[in-house]
Amino acid sequence: MQSGADKKVLVMDRPFPRDALTARAKNKIVYDLAFKSLCLDWKKKHSISANASRPPSPNNYAAAAAAAATDKAENDENSTELDENLQYNLWSFGDMDIVIRHQADGELIGTKERRVCLTTKLDYQIQPNGFEEILTPSERASQWIQSYIGGHAFVLEGRIDVLKNRLVRVDQKQMKDIMSDNWKPTYESEMLRHTFLRLQKQVY
Repeated sequence: MQSGADKKVLVMDRPFPRDALTARAKNKIVYDLAFKSLCLDWKKKHSISANASRPPSPNNYAAAAAAAATDKAENDENSTELDENLQYNLWSFGDMDIVIRHQADGELIGTKERRVCLTTKLDYQIQPNGFEEILTPSERASQWIQSYIGGHAFVLEGRIDVLKNRLVRVDQKQMKDIMSDNWKPTYESEMLRHTFLRLQKQVY
């Protein structure tokens, strides 16, 4: 962030875990890890950070090249063990420049490689007649921001029948699927704007 001739940098890490988690939140963590382990082919692990075939991010990579180069220098370029599939996006927010580091879960192999985010939808009310729980607003917003930051990455959602402890199906979603029914992340975008403005006031 610029303030006259001075440049101030604010680094935000992941938030600390909550002091207490609900049973649903604990189940979500466990099933997310199990679903990722099930979907990823660990024998074919490889670096996807330099894959030129993936679609470009909607944000500007070039302006964040310096930050990406610094992080890359800390790792062995040819080591897949150290590669974390990181990408950097630069967001301009008013007079603030915000670099967001994103970690992809994997790559969907097909006619065209696409980065993919893996998540689960826990269902406690699946009925024989096909009745299922719908996505909550927070779940949809989470999938939206994951896909957007990942360069419109696909989202693979595993539908979990919690009571029977089984994977019912896997849904592949694109941005148009997440934003169906004329849903728009207006409230979520306003929350981000308000948060960044508050942070900007604190560093000045």
